[in-house]
Amino acid sequence: MSSAFMLVKASLILASLLIWEGASAVTLESIDIVAPSTVSTEEVRAVTRLIRGKDYGDETIQFKAACDAVREFRPLSRVRCSLVTRSENRATFGVEVLDKPYIPSGERPSCRAISVNDRDSPLWKEYVDFEEFRRSQYEESTDSRVGNEFVNSEMELDYQFPPMHERMKMLSSRIRSNEGELFSWLSSCDVSRKSAGLDLLSYLGDASTAARFALAESVSGSPEVRNSALRLLSTFASALNARQRLDAAKIACEGLENGGFLDVNKSLGLIEALESLELQKGVSLAASCVERISQFARESTSPQLGGFARSVVDLRKRKINGPGSRD
Repeated sequence: MSSAFMLVKASLILASLLIWEGASAVTLESIDIVAPSTVSTEEVRAVTRLIRGKDYGDETIQFKAACDAVREFRPLSRVRCSLVTRSENRATFGVEVLDKPYIPSGERPSCRAISVNDRDSPLWKEYVDFEEFRRSQYEESTDSRVGNEFVNSEMELDYQFPPMHERMKMLSSRIRSNEGELFSWLSSCDVSRKSAGLDLLSYLGDASTAARFALAESVSGSPEVRNSALRLLSTFASALNARQRLDAAKIACEGLENGGFLDVNKSLGLIEALESLELQKGVSLAASCVERISQFARESTSPQLGGFARSVVDLRKRKINGPGSRD
């Protein structure tokens, strides 16, 4: 079976992309990974870091770890790993993912082209500055409150860490004074603008509007938009009515069945949020979806996927067995 492959240099500095048909022998001057074009740059970089070294073989720990990493990023794909070439300290590993990009079913909202100019948009600058500040705090701060998020009384996504709270209030103020621009982003065909618009709805203070847009865009054909939409939907799941909760659960289950790492991660997070709202009984899920969640709870080594899945399993068990039960 012929498939398109992407070659990425192991120096972690992305080199020019070269395309091959099939996985025929390739001689390289350094340790490389041959991976399909459906695998993202970050996934390839993560694996590359794991297999750098001198001695390689199909059964080495490093290679198994590399292949496992790809499987974790593509948890429901068929992944085939092989050592393509090896000479002294040079090696090429083939990591083939035998699937197609995931496109959810469902009707997608229409969009329109808009003219954007970053230099003339205070809202865009405020958004970019906030995201950079947020990332820097997660990477640099040792304060345990950095990762603690909650929805405040004004229905904004808020932060327990004071510097994050202060920056959030500045961003929220900017959003409220530029709502027209925000909603133009949400109706735009521009993926980066639409994704940013969904992120900013977290701070608008209108939970029902946030949930409505998030639900509509959670079946987007764009992984970036879908990721933002599912995250937003989890944050404001309490604003969904009964019908919308059923729709959200079905979307999440489809993501678990067919999606890649981000889809599965965000889908599990959404199901956990929905389960937390159903105090007396579990969320209505297809039997195959419940089994998929149980599979991740049993088998996933990812703190994200396994953590969410085990939390969902625990929530559902406690509803069946009564409060306080964890068995």
